[in-house]
Amino acid sequence: MIKKISVILTFLVSQAVWADVPSSVPIQSDATQSQVSAELYERLSDLKALDARFVQVLRDHEGYATPAVEGRMRLERPSRLHWETFDPQAQLVVSDGETLWVYDPDLEQVSVYSQREAMSGPMTLLAQSQQDLERRFDIQRRVNGEETHYVLEPKHPAEQDFTLLTFAYDEAGTLTQIVMEDRLKQSTTLSLSEVEVNPNFSDALFRFVIPEGVDVVHGE
Repeated sequence: MIKKISVILTFLVSQAVWADVPSSVPIQSDATQSQVSAELYERLSDLKALDARFVQVLRDHEGYATPAVEGRMRLERPSRLHWETFDPQAQLVVSDGETLWVYDPDLEQVSVYSQREAMSGPMTLLAQSQQDLERRFDIQRRVNGEETHYVLEPKHPAEQDFTLLTFAYDEAGTLTQIVMEDRLKQSTTLSLSEVEVNPNFSDALFRFVIPEGVDVVHGE
């Protein structure tokens, strides 16, 4: 469960948009690593909060996809999150920056985790400086029509839970999709719509009140 939450938070607090990048998409070879990392860092830094609808699809190494999961995510950097799925199964993930709650209404169960556990791995990407990005990742900018893709590959794969990370922005600079590939060649794709950048959220949105009568499980 922790790994699943870590993947979720990777997408939500990274607020990058990941896309399946065809091999035919040209690489902007005229830009240096430093220039590309500076562009990416600026995009990530400018995004303080996000409200968006999403469709998430998981694919195995052969490309077979699980049923799409639809929902809405609202996040506020660095670590506040309200992630809700509606179809095919309802689930609510809420984080106030210290504690993370995962509520499964059908199971009548709430799992409670330390935020430190949930923020491990690629979740820490946004806390890094531009220099850290350059030191830890090979970064390429690719252009596909009106979209710009930033592709990150860890220089030290053993330090990351992912092997490839792609952030895609449309012509207006809006996040459109997120894709992460892991060591087993499985990919997670998060497609965004109705995106609102830097909205104002109430503190109550990131607090979870445990309903009466549900089972409470404390994660390690």
